[in-house]
Amino acid sequence: MKRAKDPIMEVRFRQEIADARSGVRPYVTRKAAAWYLGMHWTSLTKLQEEGFGPPSIVHDRSKQTNAHQFYELSDLDSWMSSRKVRFRGDKADISTLDLLKRREQAMKLRAEIRRMEERLGRLQRRLAKDGPALSENLKNRPNQRQIR
Repeated sequence: MKRAKDPIMEVRFRQEIADARSGVRPYVTRKAAAWYLGMHWTSLTKLQEEGFGPPSIVHDRSKQTNAHQFYELSDLDSWMSSRKVRFRGDKADISTLDLLKRREQAMKLRAEIRRMEERLGRLQRRLAKDGPALSENLKNRPNQRQIR
């Protein structure tokens, strides 16, 4: 468990974790979960957005970007134990390699989406500029390549 910069917040997180362990409350907040895992809450949020975070329960405002997320301690414990890395010589455990491959694939997909959005923007600007003349020209030459 990481020390919070604010001692009052650390006391609050400790109490929240203790309440969840004793059954007083079923879940802990995102910030308490991040403290329990030893990371900053923004890091936990980023992991969650990328699909690599622990399982969470989202409050009914799930369509909003600032939706409240809650975590069960058992899910946090199992997520942490699944992230253990065991090294055999120079080779990492396969689960770590899978994680790295998924991150790389996500980065490639984000880059591809950016390229496609840029191309769509260029096409939309050209269509707005040339307008009807461009679409009439395309109808007359159906076998020609699309505009880039």
